[in-house]
Amino acid sequence: MFRKITLLLSLLLASLTLQAQDLSSQEIENWLKASPTISKWLNKHKQVLESEEKINFLESTPAQISEYANRVLKKNKLYDPLASELKQYGFNDLNRFFEVQTQVVQAFMAVSIEQANIPSSMNQELLNALSEIEQAEGLSAEQKAQMKEQLTQMMGQVMKMQNTPKNKGDQQAIKPYLKQIEAAFQQFQ
Repeated sequence: MFRKITLLLSLLLASLTLQAQDLSSQEIENWLKASPTISKWLNKHKQVLESEEKINFLESTPAQISEYANRVLKKNKLYDPLASELKQYGFNDLNRFFEVQTQVVQAFMAVSIEQANIPSSMNQELLNALSEIEQAEGLSAEQKAQMKEQLTQMMGQVMKMQNTPKNKGDQQAIKPYLKQIEAAFQQFQ
């Protein structure tokens, strides 16, 4: 239960970040075409990329993620090879590619959360989890207090996020591509 709530909260957080320019249909289509290549490229360089300092995707803007990705790629001499790969998909600028990728992911999560009606049910889920923690046997008072504190913090984040503006333009832009985007995400697992 706690893991489910954490995942849902993470998805919600990711959907609420400030955006770069709105996505165009062409950019979404280019990203979809590039996704198999990107998936293979990421797997090929997984070891190098995993050794790098991580960025908080959930709290970062597309521009911040782009800046981070470019810095990591240049540091590891992977920038030029990836830039070459992506030109065939209409991405002549890696900054824009990373912004598009981030916007697609964040918009997809926002639409998925909206369709699942998560924000309105999230607080009730968290309240139920608090009750379950209180009744849980085998947990010390300290463990219960720690878990309750984490859930209380999440509830505060949910309430804050419910009032955060979302990029409706990106969400509308990806709606015709939801099934294709979901299929593309399967390649990255």
